[in-house]
Amino acid sequence: MSIFLQTKIRFFFDFIYSVKSEGRVNGYYRVGRDDKEETIERISFELNGFAPSEKFIDEINSVLNIELKKMGNNTLSWSYEEMEAVAGLAKSRDYTLSYQKENVFKLEKFLIGKILKNGIDWLVENYKE
Repeated sequence: MSIFLQTKIRFFFDFIYSVKSEGRVNGYYRVGRDDKEETIERISFELNGFAPSEKFIDEINSVLNIELKKMGNNTLSWSYEEMEAVAGLAKSRDYTLSYQKENVFKLEKFLIGKILKNGIDWLVENYKE
């Protein structure tokens, strides 16, 4: 395997494993009124030398059920925020760790399937031309 191909593969996996996920619910208790819960989910990837093709970004979006957008020169990110009224006591919780594990698992499952089906050269084909 050439040094060029090894470098591209390293950048590819650096990109995949740069994923950062955040998931939390902030509960707001309000006396005499409905409580509120704010749900926040965020996912971001660092480019760091990898220039993914639009097709590959679309595949990641499909796997994670998100819509990545370029933020600055070096980051692809997505965020979701929702505020809703809840009856009873609002609860706060942070599920960042489980959300991160879930997203990494989905990406690994997707990549293993693609590589087994298409070979390692499939990785290189996902660079922007």
